[in-house]
Amino acid sequence: MKDRKVHCTCNGEILETALQLPPTGPIGLEGDRGQMEYRHIQILER
Repeated sequence: MKDRKVHCTCNGEILETALQLPPTGPIGLEGDRGQMEYRHIQILER
């Protein structure tokens, strides 16, 4: 995230190039096909 714009990738594929974020709030994960499992989630501070 830089200047409240976040760049999201999943398995090396770009999901969002410049998603605008609010100044505060939670981080959430969403799945659209039943139960989802996540592993190796990284939140990097740059």
